[in-house]
Amino acid sequence: MYKLPQQEIEIYDQFTEVYEPYLQYPMDWTTSPNLPLRRTWKCRFCGQDAETTTFDHDPHRFSKLLCNPYWIWAEECDACNSQFGEYERNMGAWLGLHRIFSDIRPGNKRFIFSSSDGSIQSRRLGQLILFEQIKDGGFGGKLSDGQITVDTTPLPYTPALVYQAFLKNALSALPNNDVSGYGRALTTLRIEEAARKSSGFRTIDVVESDRGIVHPTALLYRRKVADHQYPLHMFCLYVRNFMFQLALPLEDGGISSGTGSFTFLAAHYLAKQAEDDQPFHILRSRHDLESWDLVTPQKSALTFRPDPEVLQKLVTVQLPPDFLENMKKYNR
Repeated sequence: MYKLPQQEIEIYDQFTEVYEPYLQYPMDWTTSPNLPLRRTWKCRFCGQDAETTTFDHDPHRFSKLLCNPYWIWAEECDACNSQFGEYERNMGAWLGLHRIFSDIRPGNKRFIFSSSDGSIQSRRLGQLILFEQIKDGGFGGKLSDGQITVDTTPLPYTPALVYQAFLKNALSALPNNDVSGYGRALTTLRIEEAARKSSGFRTIDVVESDRGIVHPTALLYRRKVADHQYPLHMFCLYVRNFMFQLALPLEDGGISSGTGSFTFLAAHYLAKQAEDDQPFHILRSRHDLESWDLVTPQKSALTFRPDPEVLQKLVTVQLPPDFLENMKKYNR
């Protein structure tokens, strides 16, 4: 029986010494919570109500892109929702092919990855991953030569907008009695000029593991000690094989994020008591998402090298002409 690596146990102990769970949100509900009449809706991000702005769309409390299909809420107006959609587009580009491999999809729909030049499309078909060449240039090499390469270069993205997408999710997790304490954070989320002037806090931790999360969950932690070197709230988003963590910044009257004087404690991915009959594989990385410059990812590709003995045993099978389209339709 394998136990959690010692490093992960230490991370668990350090984090739980300072933080405790505050609110937990399961994101795979089959129905949306009951909502008040739209004429009573009020946006928590810009402060406007139904008399001064519109609430015609169905905004998701947490990102639909990150497996939240149904949780609609009454605190996001159409204008803010549109702006946050641009943030999510950048987040999706930043995640790239990870969305296919870990089946991070927008709600119940399958996600289709497109390479930056549009030559390759990839989608998940059950347990299979299909790479389809849409135009010349996506595939390289020949199977008969022992290898094939597939273009997997993701689309360009702006790091600061990727962070804004995660920040929106974190601010959405706050209960109403805590929202007023994050006025500056709400302003930087909505107003580009204010966001560009604020710096020094756009950092997120990413945990990737072979232990997937069955039920996508948003979890808000609250500091339980008086030491103000630690941010008051930590937010963790558990989606498939990933955990995304950020500290809620710019708390009014709290620590001054951007001065380098606060401590960002990594959160645990699993409880310290976790055991399994296979070794645990947990990869951690810290990402600086301060830049407002558009990032064009370096060209990347997957290389497939089949076993030569297996290649010799391959046979050709004539499939029905509509086989692929039916597979796509079945796995939508």
